[in-house]
Amino acid sequence: MEFAIIDIETTGGFGAKNKITEIAIIIHDGENELERFSTLVDPKSFIPKNITALTGITNEMVEDAPPFYEVAKRVWEMTENRIFVAHNVGFDYNIIRNEFKDLGAKFQRKKLCTIRLAKKLFPGKSSYSLGVLCESLGIPLNNRHRALGDTEATAILFKRMYGLNEKKAFETELKTLNKEAKLPSKLSAEVYNNLPEKCGVYYFYNEHKDVVYVGKAKNIKKRVTQHFTNIDSSSRKNNMMREIADISYEITGSELIALLKESEDIKTLSPKFNRAQRKIRFNVGIIQYQDQNGYSRLSIDRKSVTNAPSYLKFTSQGEARQFLHQIVRKGNLCQKLTGLQTGKGPCFEQHLGMCNGACEKKESASVYNSRVKKSLESYSLAGDSYLIKDVGRSADEYSVAWVQNGAYQGYGYFFHDIQDINVIKEGVKKAMDNRDVIGIIKSFINKNSLKIIPVKNNEQSGVLF
Repeated sequence: MEFAIIDIETTGGFGAKNKITEIAIIIHDGENELERFSTLVDPKSFIPKNITALTGITNEMVEDAPPFYEVAKRVWEMTENRIFVAHNVGFDYNIIRNEFKDLGAKFQRKKLCTIRLAKKLFPGKSSYSLGVLCESLGIPLNNRHRALGDTEATAILFKRMYGLNEKKAFETELKTLNKEAKLPSKLSAEVYNNLPEKCGVYYFYNEHKDVVYVGKAKNIKKRVTQHFTNIDSSSRKNNMMREIADISYEITGSELIALLKESEDIKTLSPKFNRAQRKIRFNVGIIQYQDQNGYSRLSIDRKSVTNAPSYLKFTSQGEARQFLHQIVRKGNLCQKLTGLQTGKGPCFEQHLGMCNGACEKKESASVYNSRVKKSLESYSLAGDSYLIKDVGRSADEYSVAWVQNGAYQGYGYFFHDIQDINVIKEGVKKAMDNRDVIGIIKSFINKNSLKIIPVKNNEQSGVLF
């Protein structure tokens, strides 16, 4: 068994914006170093000053360095059929995987994390960062936060742990970090391997081509894999695994569209292993009234839920309070006048200078009430008729979900040059409306920042997208 011990330095940032600036690999058999490779990498993006201060790698240093695609073949070959080892392996592995993904290649290796191993083999340390851990174990660490220096130290640490002959710890970590999907006996590996890592809805079929389960996922392949790895002892789960003979999917791009389609398909197909979607019940409402001083107040009230507009109905008191916190931040409203704080005297934010003083009458009622009205209108969704814009299945299009007079109409996909409201409505795929769908839409809007276009009397209100 051989190991590829790796460390990378990056530009910082999140997701695809975090690019490699340096990489080092040491091939090891647990006792001896077999091969090594290290190089600076041109990230084709700017290295921030704070990252340079940490790593010492400047933009000038990487100007003449090879971009990742020029070293990709070497990285691929050195890690192939070897176990990928790193200190905090998830970080290094995911960034390298993303670099290969940009090149159209699927990078997949078994992996081990020296942090997780060290916690098991050297318990009780004050810290398991590479610097502190190496110092406590007397391991030299030169050129900290440079790829080769960190890789050399990690290799010494790994050799020391491997030499403890704690095979069980290594085997446990390999199993934990590299859970392999155990495919249902009737499902071909080809079907599973061809599943996309994209957002959409997936369908499990039995050998009679009946849909037995419908699910939605941001990453279809990852979610299906979870079904096949996290098998519990329940007879229901095991029975489903025994029946799955095929899988199909529909890519939606938009998570909202995936949620809506999943809900509709469960109701129309009635898959035997889908528990019926729990009916969404609105148990709490928010009322608006004026106090004796003329200030608009908001308050949570269970009895008012029937008469409250849909955007002020909630499934729980916690969800209602979350909405109030959002509207306070958005409109710079007073927490005391929105019922989030009680007691005598001004709100706490007034002491911090974060409230304009409506709770102490320092701000006039008319000015404050105008801000309350404007804030509520931003959530009112124009009388429950609106279009919701989200991402499409590709960069060439966007998706739209349409609600008219509180009833869900359906969804559609459109090229970016299509802006005509009537063309969009005609292109919407009609769908079954139900109470759950409106709840799904409302909950998703509350949690995500999406473009919402009010529609009034079947006509566009405002500028479309």
